[in-house]
Amino acid sequence: MKMKDWLQTFLYIRKLYERDMGELGGQLGLTVTELEILSFLHNNPGRDTASDIVELRMIPKANVSQAVERLMRKGLLERTSDPCDRRRIHLKASPQAAPAVGRIVRVNDRYTRCLFRGIGGDDLALCARVGAQVAENARRALDQSDPRKEPVTHE
Repeated sequence: MKMKDWLQTFLYIRKLYERDMGELGGQLGLTVTELEILSFLHNNPGRDTASDIVELRMIPKANVSQAVERLMRKGLLERTSDPCDRRRIHLKASPQAAPAVGRIVRVNDRYTRCLFRGIGGDDLALCARVGAQVAENARRALDQSDPRKEPVTHE
């Protein structure tokens, strides 16, 4: 597969996600970033700080901060200080957020079924392995801190 084909694939996947989340956000009065934060907290127990969201979802810090504040004002998010480090703030969806989180889960399930329609068994396992390896390779490339290293070329 050529790089342009990979990029096109990722763009289609992202566009579909943004469309589905945008529609849900419109129905719930939430932005896609707010939905992503609620989804992240639901799907990542123990990774519950704004820094975790920034790191793992790669959403800009300012966007996360603004969305957290909006979710707090809407009563959909709760904050608690870490007992060992008061500077560390843990986030949690409030009970009031449960209906929104349920709808996010349903949209994400539909999205996943759509993307993997017609792919089953061994092919699905292969997709998971290849996807995980591609993601790990990209993460490692992003983590490389030596700008003097030879640049990677793509076909």
